Amino acid sequence: MILIFSGTKDGRDIVQKVLNMGQEVLVSTATAYGSELITNHQQLKKIYGSLNRQQIIKLLKTENITGIIDATHPYAMEITANIKEAAEITNAKYWRYERPELDSSYPVKYSSLTEIANYLRAKSGKILLTIGSSRLMEITSIVPTDRIVARVLPLCSSLTRAEAAGLKPKQIIAMQGPFSAELNSMLLQEYQIKYLVSKDSGKEGGICEKIAAARQNGVEVLVLARPEIDYGNTYSSIAELVSVFKDSVNIKK
Repeated sequence: MILIFSGTKDGRDIVQKVLNMGQEVLVSTATAYGSELITNHQQLKKIYGSLNRQQIIKLLKTENITGIIDATHPYAMEITANIKEAAEITNAKYWRYERPELDSSYPVKYSSLTEIANYLRAKSGKILLTIGSSRLMEITSIVPTDRIVARVLPLCSSLTRAEAAGLKPKQIIAMQGPFSAELNSMLLQEYQIKYLVSKDSGKEGGICEKIAAARQNGVEVLVLARPEIDYGNTYSSIAELVSVFKDSVNIKK
């Protein structure tokens, strides 16, 4: 059985392609909602929830996992480290899918959210955060919260974290992306945004549409750089990953 950790739409696409090869797949997602987004299949098992290294090791052994595809989010450093270590300990094959990064023609990237927050603290004007809900406090602990609007997933957990970061309901946009440049533009105008903060989520994650809308409205974009991690066995093309995987497990189709 193949274990796929899916944290994005790319992960769901990879699951489907591996199933189409006739492989049995166990897919792990962080949330129940993420699990629901994956289409059911007779050769597919689904689990959800955070897993530490020991839990992953146990899963690999009990489910007789022969290979792991890590398609988690580019910023999910902890889970990826746990997956890679578990694979090494159990001698399971490991493949990493990593979305392509922005090229150099896009905005300057910052190494940390603290660096971004310190930059914004010295400025004036409204800020739109599109960095997810789990790290909002890294900004709100430095920048006055009355300047901040956050766009998060429409989940109870996301709303709870946004409120814990000091944001009021009128400062929270609960929507599932990715979004068109037109919708991004409307939100920037509605909330009178001067600064947009984003992760480098790649083309598939809607970063290009954010930047296009920001440029159209004179909004400065601040991008959090991806963590520098040597995953090994990494592919930025789903087609290439699937081809290598197919050869590795000797699939004849």
